[in-house]
Amino acid sequence: MSNNKRCVTTVIPFRVITTQGVNKLQLYIHTRYKPVVSPAYSDLYEFPVGGLDQGEDAIDAGLRELQEETNMTANYIFPPQFLQTQIVSRSDIVAGYQPFYTLEMLKTVDGMLWFGPVFLVKVSSDADPQPNVQEAKDPKWLSAEEIIRLANDQGFENQTEFVQVQKTTFFDFQLPVLRHLANQLASSEFKSQLINLGQQPEIEVVSDLKKIKPKWYATRGLS
Repeated sequence: MSNNKRCVTTVIPFRVITTQGVNKLQLYIHTRYKPVVSPAYSDLYEFPVGGLDQGEDAIDAGLRELQEETNMTANYIFPPQFLQTQIVSRSDIVAGYQPFYTLEMLKTVDGMLWFGPVFLVKVSSDADPQPNVQEAKDPKWLSAEEIIRLANDQGFENQTEFVQVQKTTFFDFQLPVLRHLANQLASSEFKSQLINLGQQPEIEVVSDLKKIKPKWYATRGLS
């Protein structure tokens, strides 16, 4: 039985800015704009997302898509235990991830099916998103409270199960992660954790897979 689902990685960029001595958490969204390849889902809010290139792992795909779609570079991936296991057996390489969330499209109006991990990624406090005009537009930084309100606007307020919404303003594939993110942000402990991460020094993000794929990374100029 054939299955044409495509693996994609979603990234949720966040940053911490300081205003009048107060540290504030902001999360990034933009408007999806792909009127030719994905007209049914254009003009909806979304987090940056994209498919894996040949030979690419899910983490690198997310970091690449972030740069290509927004011109921003991540300097931290949350949760930090994103690569729990790595097994090299004969010619096989297997990685075990602990992403922030996982999404799978079961049915879609345009026949395109996706599944894949979701990562929260930290960007610098002065990050200036510049969306790729062929994929996105209207960049926005939202507070935790605004993300919660946005999720509630999709019909998720006080819901534990999915509800049918006649018209949403958010990319259908990412609605579950939007709700999950909103639920997490309702916790002051979770928000504090992200704010603390946002205050950490900038670090270079390199997938641990680099350690077990040196030749492949070398061909990409990343050695």
